[in-house]
Amino acid sequence: LFIIEGLTMYMKADEVRTMLAIIRDHFDNAYVCMETLCPYFVKKENIEKSIQATGATFTWGANSFADLSNIAAGFRQHRPRYGNTESHLQAGDVDADRPQIRRENSGV
Repeated sequence: LFIIEGLTMYMKADEVRTMLAIIRDHFDNAYVCMETLCPYFVKKENIEKSIQATGATFTWGANSFADLSNIAAGFRQHRPRYGNTESHLQAGDVDADRPQIRRENSGV
């Protein structure tokens, strides 16, 4: 399980792609829960005083899983069956009785 929170908005798209590729290539059954900032707020970083005070800049964001098609190659979206509406990414072979996201090149 990889929880990536409060990080990707400070990265470039290529850096996010590289990070996910490392996870995909080294962990056969990885779940990734990744927070992303929507592109609208990436452009509005100057309205947040806490960001202004640090001098940090937002560089990347995504509105939906569809926006990650080139970033999260080899991952598929997984939505839980009940309750929670959030989704996560998964790579690798998993139990056949549960709907999962599988790594595209896993042969499954």
